[in-house]
Amino acid sequence: MSTSVSPSAPRQRQSFEQGWRFHLGEIGHFPRQGTKAAGLGGLTDLLKDERPENAAKNEWEAMIQAFAAIPSMQFFFADPTPKDKESGWADGHLPHDWKLDLPFTNDMKTYGPSLPTQGYKPSGVGYYRKLFPVPAEWQGKKIAVEFDGIMGESTVWVNGVCLGEHWNGYTSFSYDLTDILNYGDEGQNVILVRVDSTDAQGWWYEGAGIYRHAWLTVTERLHVDHWGVFVTTPQIKSDEAMVRVHTTVKNDWAEKRRFELKTTLLDPEGNLVDEIASLMEIQGLEKETCAQELSIPKPSLWSLETRELYQVVTEIHWDGSLADKIATPFGIRKIEYTRQGLFINGKHIVIKGACVHQDHAGVGIAMPDRVIEYRLERLKECGCNAYRSAHHPPTPELLDFCDRLGILVLDENRVLESTAYVG
Repeated sequence: MSTSVSPSAPRQRQSFEQGWRFHLGEIGHFPRQGTKAAGLGGLTDLLKDERPENAAKNEWEAMIQAFAAIPSMQFFFADPTPKDKESGWADGHLPHDWKLDLPFTNDMKTYGPSLPTQGYKPSGVGYYRKLFPVPAEWQGKKIAVEFDGIMGESTVWVNGVCLGEHWNGYTSFSYDLTDILNYGDEGQNVILVRVDSTDAQGWWYEGAGIYRHAWLTVTERLHVDHWGVFVTTPQIKSDEAMVRVHTTVKNDWAEKRRFELKTTLLDPEGNLVDEIASLMEIQGLEKETCAQELSIPKPSLWSLETRELYQVVTEIHWDGSLADKIATPFGIRKIEYTRQGLFINGKHIVIKGACVHQDHAGVGIAMPDRVIEYRLERLKECGCNAYRSAHHPPTPELLDFCDRLGILVLDENRVLESTAYVG
């Protein structure tokens, strides 16, 4: 899935899934720490003829040679996305489940007692690597890489700097790249992702690799925070519905900023329903949450049959220009649990659901969006009106499809102690 944006848009979210290379198996030791301190950005920056004022030239050159002599560090210094067969690297366009292509095995001595639950597919370690440019005009903005899901324990480096580790294969996460990137003529950037799928997180086939969408997000330094818009409808009547919007704004400038937060409500046809503007002030390198209330006369309710979706459009106006803009879809519905059962908008609903795992024959867990949508459509045709994600948070696209198709969701979390008996 790709997002098309205007170069002048205050917020850009671009697909980050093309041009990757994949290597199955360990390739060497990479340091798990890295900083932007003492004049050091990524380790690739050591090649530049720049050194801290307090570092003597001979000491600086010796440090460069020491780093370059480490075999694994040559991986970051070199230009290559290796293409020869002997290198072990192959095309790895995302989303990708590398277990799918491995042979079946019954070697539980090597792969442990969890092997049967993993479809008799071997576990292990894999690496993803991508070379990518960053335009010069992005300098001064905030840039983040987002992963909707990496199956296994992942570690991410950019330009030799270790950004962090993520141990859950089912939750989304992001890393700020702003201070470690090369911009424009400064050169290319290298991202390396190590994925260790050795330890199973569940008792079902889990796959391995960067199996959900990846994104590169660019914003101004004054922007809506990651997942920073939260919409609720605390009061719903036939003649009016109240919409409460909590918006968290982050100020990545060193100085405080005064700005206007404008929130607009659009109906399912895209027509203006209501709007509100609030003046805010945030200190440098801080974030604040603003609560706003709007109203919708004679609201069109979301139900399993109607699926009416409104939209909140959030804008930040600062210094005479639009600093950020983001849209959030939502539905208006009243949900009640009583002794008589579940009621949506006053109508009794008999839940006819399915407990569904995310893998699919032929593609493993690297599910194309259309396959996800197709399976939901077939479930709907079979009479299902509810979906239980077994047994973890689903991909974000699935939730969007359920909103549009009229399917209830039990968005399940992980029960971590349940994996104790599988090793």
